[in-house]
Amino acid sequence: MYKHYTITDIHTHVLPNLDDGPENMEETEHLLTAMHAVGVDRIFCTSHYLSPSFEVSLQQMTSAYDLLQSTPQKSAWPALQLGAEMRVHLQQLERLKDSDWPRLGDTHYILLELPNLGLAQTTLQFVKRVTSAGLHPIIAHPERLVELQKSFDLVDQLLATGASFQLTASCFIPSAKADRPVNRLAWTLLETGYASVIASDSHNTNARPPALVAAYQGIEERFGEKAVIQLIENANKIWQDDEISRVAVR
Repeated sequence: MYKHYTITDIHTHVLPNLDDGPENMEETEHLLTAMHAVGVDRIFCTSHYLSPSFEVSLQQMTSAYDLLQSTPQKSAWPALQLGAEMRVHLQQLERLKDSDWPRLGDTHYILLELPNLGLAQTTLQFVKRVTSAGLHPIIAHPERLVELQKSFDLVDQLLATGASFQLTASCFIPSAKADRPVNRLAWTLLETGYASVIASDSHNTNARPPALVAAYQGIEERFGEKAVIQLIENANKIWQDDEISRVAVR
């Protein structure tokens, strides 16, 4: 449907045997092939970093990424760039130099995962610190944050730091349960003009499949093609390290 546009997915878990993404190279190959088959042209490989659930180092991510880049099958995959989904974990982050923060490729964008609970002022201050370092923070899946589901005021506080919101594709596919709090908030954030980009956050081809193009179709059904084109263009601007803005769907 969007064959005239380059489709970029800025949030994926495709590197093998690192986090809760593919357990081995075979699963990675299967996932990347599936992404290409549904129309995804470029992806950032964003494994969890500093997550309390996984011990993944920057060296491990780089080694896994280099392995993919040396694989002959890569001609059947989307183009790849290395990134990370960095958890805002204050005790660890305060020990890092700004130059140690993994960006999306060679861009000034950085993908942040906030704690689901405890969106304290110190967390907001850290996001401001990222901005003051000349980086553009993108908040991954804000619709999952319980505190945002309860208080929309916190949305404005986060955006006031200079961050952008990345919503999750699975919230927008027609078969998704619209009454779930996470899906309701995702649609609300998009409809009210708070979102900048959609990404799959794909981990596998079953439970968490590459649903980005399906999400674009669902969004087009409700808001029209213009809104989808803005979302597609923002994802491509991130890849190219150009500036993005919030998407106005109405």
